[in-house]
Parts: sequence; structure tokens; C-alpha cells
Amino acid sequence: MIRAVFFDIDGTLLTRQGTIRKSTMQAMHSLQEQGILCCLATGRSPVKMPHPLNKFSFDAVISFNGTLVSFRDQLISEHHFSQQELDQLADFFDRTHRQALFYTKDTQYGSFTIRFGHSYYIAKLLTLLPDWLPTGTLRYLLQKWSPNRRKNRYKDLVKRPVQINQCVLFCSEKETAAIENQFPEFEIVRSNRFSVDIIPKGINKKSGLQEVADFTQMKLADFMVFGDHQNDIQMIESAGVGVAMGNARPEVKKIADYVTGSHQVDGIFDALVHFKLLANKQKKNRI
Repeated sequence: MIRAVFFDIDGTLLTRQGTIRKSTMQAMHSLQEQGILCCLATGRSPVKMPHPLNKFSFDAVISFNGTLVSFRDQLISEHHFSQQELDQLADFFDRTHRQALFYTKDTQYGSFTIRFGHSYYIAKLLTLLPDWLPTGTLRYLLQKWSPNRRKNRYKDLVKRPVQINQCVLFCSEKETAAIENQFPEFEIVRSNRFSVDIIPKGINKKSGLQEVADFTQMKLADFMVFGDHQNDIQMIESAGVGVAMGNARPEVKKIADYVTGSHQVDGIFDALVHFKLLANKQKKNRI
């Protein structure tokens, strides 16, 4: 029996336009009315959630790909980099003049370029860019001509007396394997075509699910999860029911228990109807 449903955000709960389908919002309210927990599992920060999601009270939030886990506003686990690990990352970023952003649970430090790209309107604009956009070329130009390029930029930054939970590195998809080989001691996960998330080893959305399960005295078999990208694979494989969105990457669809419609249509609602968590007659007011 499904007792909790976890949703990825980008490419799952949110459309390409950064909105949420009325049927999706209706579905989440209906689930909570039945006593089923509605939760987030995202690579995003727990603060400054997208505006459409601020209208809903989620029961649990797995953020930064599992390094921060909370249940009804109570922090139940936190994982962060050691100073030695941060120095290692900073040394590489400074030597290769990369664009990187370091996140704490409250704020972020580093690349203005990535922060600018994460802003609400620019993020919406980026969703409209064609898939053939040469991300690698843009990364190269930023490495060579970045206005913030200076010696020890990141080394100085990571000396701040804060705990850093996740690092985001501007990185084309072709570079993913090279970055993984460069940093085998970290988890390297991708949730979009512009960057990779770097987090402590052994932490991922699956480990976040397990921490919620332990805290609520549930099992992973009690969970249904929805996702679309590579950082969702482990949680889709481990949950009782793993659902891939119609817009999901081929490797995500391959391991899912069920493939539903895309985030542009009523994919989430339709999957919940398929698994009999909702009745089809409940669907109304579609966008």
C-alpha cells in the first residue's frame, strides 16, 4: 500500500514554463486528504522554492539530492563536505577557471553566472533554448573570459565558517564522465544539461528516501516516486513504485515501473489514476 508519494521538481512537477498543472495540484491535495504524504525529492535548495510550489504544504522535503532531509519543517538529517573535500574542489575550480556554486542550507556562494541562470525569469528562458545549443562552447568561453576570473577565487570562498551541502558545476553533458573520473570520491549527478551537482559520497535521493522511511517508521516499498532525469534513477529503482515522466531520459524510462505522460500534460494525475490512488472522475479544471 502506498503511504507517501515523492515528486522531483524540474521536468516533473513543473512544466517547461515553470508552472504547475491544475490537475497536479488537485492530485496532491486529494492524496493528502486520503492520509497519503506528499513530498519533494529535488536537487534544489530548501529555500527559495519555485513560486507555484509555495502554495502547497509538503510533508517531507529531500533537497540537495539527499544532503538535507526534513519532515514537516523538522530537519531530520544533514550531510556536508569536509574542509579537505572543499579544498580539493576549490583547487580544481581555480586551476581550470570553472564556474561553480557552493550551497549551504541557507544561502549560496560562488559563480554569478550560475546564480543568474537560476533566477526565475532566466531559468524560464533557458527552457526555451534548443537542445542543440553548444553548452560546451559556452562553458569554454566562460572559462577563458569570465569577468570574475581571479587567483584563489574558490579557495578563499570555501574558507568561510559554514557547512556546505552541495556544489553545482557548469558542465556540458559530454564532460560528465571526465568530471566523474576527476572526482571518484564524490557523487556526481546531473539533473539538467547545463550543470552537474556534486555531493558527498553515498548520498543521493534514495538515501533521502530511506531517512524519511526510518523517521516515519515506513518502508521504501510504501513509497511511490516520480522523476525524469539521471539524479532520479536510484530513487525510482528503490521505491515501491517508480514512475518516469513521458519527457524523462531514456535511461530513466528503462528502469521505471511505469512511464506516464509528460510534465506538459496531466502525466502525474494519470499515473495516480492508473495505480488507483485517485479516481478518474476527480480530474477537472485541466489547463
